[in-house]
Amino acid sequence: MSRLVNNDVQTCLEPNNDSLLFLKASTRSLQAIQNIFSLYSQCSGHMINFNKSILFFSPNTIDEIHSIFIAGLNMQTTEVIETYLGLPMMGGKTKKVLFSSMKDRIWLRLHSWRSSPFSQAGNEMLLKTVIQAMPTYFMSCFRIPEGQCQEIEKLMARYWEGNYPSLTWRSICWGKHLLIQGLRRRIGNRQNSNAFRDPWISRPPSFLPIMKGLNEEMKVSELIQQPGKWNRDLIQQLYLISDSQLILSVPLSPFNHEDSWLWHYNKNESYSVRSGYKLALSVDRSSPSSSSEVLSAWWKAFWAIQIPKKILIFGWRGFHEILPTTKGLHRRNVSTHSNCPLCGYGEDSNAHAVFWCPFVQEVWVLFEYQFMVGHKEDISFKDVLFYNTKLLEKELFDKMLIIAWGVWTERNKRTHGEAYRTTHQVKIWLTAYQEEIKSVNAKGRVLTGKALTHINQMEVGFQELTLCVDAAISTESEMIGLGAVIFAANKKVQASLAKPVEGSLSVFHAEALTILVGLHWAQTIGLSVEIILSDSLSLVQALDNSNVYQNELGIILGDIKMLLSNFPGATISHVSRKFNDVAHNLSKHALQLDEEASWVEEFPQHAENLI
Repeated sequence: MSRLVNNDVQTCLEPNNDSLLFLKASTRSLQAIQNIFSLYSQCSGHMINFNKSILFFSPNTIDEIHSIFIAGLNMQTTEVIETYLGLPMMGGKTKKVLFSSMKDRIWLRLHSWRSSPFSQAGNEMLLKTVIQAMPTYFMSCFRIPEGQCQEIEKLMARYWEGNYPSLTWRSICWGKHLLIQGLRRRIGNRQNSNAFRDPWISRPPSFLPIMKGLNEEMKVSELIQQPGKWNRDLIQQLYLISDSQLILSVPLSPFNHEDSWLWHYNKNESYSVRSGYKLALSVDRSSPSSSSEVLSAWWKAFWAIQIPKKILIFGWRGFHEILPTTKGLHRRNVSTHSNCPLCGYGEDSNAHAVFWCPFVQEVWVLFEYQFMVGHKEDISFKDVLFYNTKLLEKELFDKMLIIAWGVWTERNKRTHGEAYRTTHQVKIWLTAYQEEIKSVNAKGRVLTGKALTHINQMEVGFQELTLCVDAAISTESEMIGLGAVIFAANKKVQASLAKPVEGSLSVFHAEALTILVGLHWAQTIGLSVEIILSDSLSLVQALDNSNVYQNELGIILGDIKMLLSNFPGATISHVSRKFNDVAHNLSKHALQLDEEASWVEEFPQHAENLI
């Protein structure tokens, strides 16, 4: 018996389990192969299993020949021969696709055993006896590409070490996460810091603005109105109140410093093991063991809010969705429908009645709660409370509860046909009610502390030109008053300065800014001071030591030291507040000014009695 290849006799066809026959697709070839099959069966006594045989035609074969061969041989046809005995039948230029099935089989085998509680020895036996034996048959027939072998080795390595990282590697990953928690941007020239995506606002833990802006590619430099001054209107337009206050409290340097990273949880803003350890402890302590503990702590803080209990009970009922809205009444078969009686919305939930109904939206718009403005029916009453707890400061959250209670009260009056207030009347009523609550709470506070004796006399002897500086802060108007006065050796006033600055800096930052402004002013008017006096001991100590502060304060301290280089021999010393009355009075006077006021060889009338 012979094998035909293109109708040519090649070799003897021995009785094998599987054979491949190649021939030209024609009627003559069909007759020849039929005769061969018949003769083979008669001589060998073997029957050919046509149910397990297939025909494969080249793309050039016409449909008529297809039909003739299928009918004549009674075999099935296929268009693609992928594998034979687990091996690829055909291959192209890319070998990676050709042997991808081998990698898939190994992956499936590894993941099918992954959930089993194997010991380390069991995992080793699985890899050596099962997984490494799987590619053997492939490799006996083909030369496997090196890239495919490397991928198989990676699968085995992930299975062996993927779930068992070393203690050193786990420590590195944990430390990296801890560092990210404490790092934020230090604002210098504002060119390289994103205004919405970079962590640059000094409010842990995220240091990010609460709400995203429309232009997320905006740089912090675009928030500057002029050198050394924030654009207050733009900031208050783009950010929430809590964020805008923090942004305006960031001092701006007149010099060009690069934006950089700082460690927030250390005084000098550089990382130390001690500060990292404290942060790790605080994170562990602030992570309750269960969600029930979180909710319990939240309710404890909620019931401690200093507002009337009826408002707190209203908030508790809204949280549990038991306010008598039409949806709740319909659920209890009291009402025939669940529509809102004011706007006709189909689901009069607690959140809709208090926050999202068009009637109450008019009230929320007047109070400028940005998150509360808009149609957000998918947000429940409970979610609103939780979100505003994180979003708002305590005083604003208390005010939000009072407004919500007032809105619910006026809504009920309108629903039941009673006389109700207009939107603006509601605002006036709730604002007055909140002030009344604040005044009642303030009466219960007891102020303690010893009063310091005020000395209206300068008791410090001046031998050279001496610059005295001080700062005053008004939290209500968010203004900072900077006062500076230069005395000659005969205690005569050479020059004085009162400068108002917008913002809400800390006392430490304000005192540092006063020295910076005072030195720059003294240089401008041409007076070479030799002694600088400040009543902030911590600031004087910070300028005296060699520690480098990496935050915004570090920029100001660096600028001060840079300006001091223009005053040869100048020193900075601490003086008690009682000996710094003149500068202190100037700083308070600056809070009443609209712009900077400077006097040379003169002094304001209101403080002449202090000289």
